Amino acid sequence: MRTIGAVSLASLRSGNDVVAGRAFDVPPSALVRGHTWDRAERRNLKLDMERRQQTGWPGRSAARSASLYADRAAALLESPARLARNKCRPVEQFLGSNLFRFLFFPLGSAAFGIYVKVVTRNDRYRAFTKEDMAVGLDLMYTAFLMYLLVTSDRGLELTAMRHAMSAPGIDSVKMQDLSARAAILSSSMTFSGWVLFLMFLGLWSASTFVRKLGWKSETELRPVLGIAIPLTAGIIFLMVVMAEASP
Repeated sequence: MRTIGAVSLASLRSGNDVVAGRAFDVPPSALVRGHTWDRAERRNLKLDMERRQQTGWPGRSAARSASLYADRAAALLESPARLARNKCRPVEQFLGSNLFRFLFFPLGSAAFGIYVKVVTRNDRYRAFTKEDMAVGLDLMYTAFLMYLLVTSDRGLELTAMRHAMSAPGIDSVKMQDLSARAAILSSSMTFSGWVLFLMFLGLWSASTFVRKLGWKSETELRPVLGIAIPLTAGIIFLMVVMAEASP
């Protein structure tokens, strides 16, 4: 039986070995379904129950109050996990949103790459030059490697499914489910191979383009042909990876 201190929920609901006295320390808003109990509320409720467990309810009219108090105790018992879930939920929603996947992640990756170039520059030179923004090719091969890793994970999942399908004693329903999922995953693997090939071709073409047309001098890149176009291509590559990595 679940208890807080020495007080059981069953005894709370029956109104036996708890409590009357001063008003409850827990605010009325805590009775609303889905209320998140903070640490102070949980501590106050526990202290209330421990303080009152030696006394009795003032009369039968307090039975409903005992039931409400039991509900509060149940919420207290469940509140740590719920509190952790509630704290994580906004982060999960943001990281799983299209806003993060197709805007913040690719643009943030480009900005972070530029920042790394700036902070690693020798202090004897200028803090920032336009060549620091030439991170397009870096983003492209990073996206290529990320997608290669995604494809590798799918291959491992497909191999695990085939092992499960060949296991002795597997029931027909599970076999049909695994077969359908394996067919979808196999088709996705074939498509991923073509995507990897196109990404490699795009990376090779972009590097050749920058080498032939992107340089204005031995040390200076052209703003559009050498910086802006490869940077845009790198951001697009990252968007493709995020789209393909979607479950």
